[in-house]
Amino acid sequence: MSKRKLVLALVAVLALPPAAAAEEYTSARKFGRGVAGILAGFLEIPGNMVQETRENGVVEGVTIGLALGLGKFVTRELVGVYEFLTAPFEVPDGFEPVLQPEYPWGYFESQRSAEAAPAPRPPAAQHRAPTLSAQERELAAIDGALLERRRDGLVVTFPGELLFSPGSASLSRGAKQRLFLLGESLQRHPETHVTVRGFTDATGSPATNLSLSTRRAQNVQRFLVAQGVDPNRFTVQGFGQSNPVASNDTAAGRARNRRVEIHLRRR
Repeated sequence: MSKRKLVLALVAVLALPPAAAAEEYTSARKFGRGVAGILAGFLEIPGNMVQETRENGVVEGVTIGLALGLGKFVTRELVGVYEFLTAPFEVPDGFEPVLQPEYPWGYFESQRSAEAAPAPRPPAAQHRAPTLSAQERELAAIDGALLERRRDGLVVTFPGELLFSPGSASLSRGAKQRLFLLGESLQRHPETHVTVRGFTDATGSPATNLSLSTRRAQNVQRFLVAQGVDPNRFTVQGFGQSNPVASNDTAAGRARNRRVEIHLRRR
């Protein structure tokens, strides 16, 4: 490949929107990811410090966040070199980047998007803006929790990355803080039945995804029971990759499908 073609390819990759590049220029996307990893991998350090601070506080941000950032910096540089050298070879179907976010500046982009995004509009049936109940106010205060009022009760949804590491069913530190607040609310409102439902994206085999979603839902229930919530109030279900709420053809859609839902209804 001539130097001119190499420069043009790099410009094209960095100019393309991520979704278009992923769908139409698989090798070019790989090349761009490799170059970004080599040149901007150092952003893992401040990126992880910012993320850890946001989730667990300043002390953990400057300690654990720094350690994670250094480790991921080295990993991203090595992966970047590999992807740059193997760019002519397309990645297989269903491939997911080794590190998330896919590009190192994604830590800061996702934060800006979250701050700029308008609050989600309630369903059409709720346009009358009913007064929130005491429990709704408590649940709405949990960082990252998404609330939906339905005819038979409330649904609290936690995006998967807020509770678990990719491919893992072990609760993260941030997950325990969020579930601690959820457990306190459940104990203050013992009149509700709690159904915990786990979901994954379509990456991997259906059997593996079903097992992972079930174990995640079970671990959420066990944590809440250990906190003092009556185990007889629970139903636990894993749905694997079924019941997606977005397309599994894009990274953003797969992220939405990886979730845990807490359904609350009066007994």
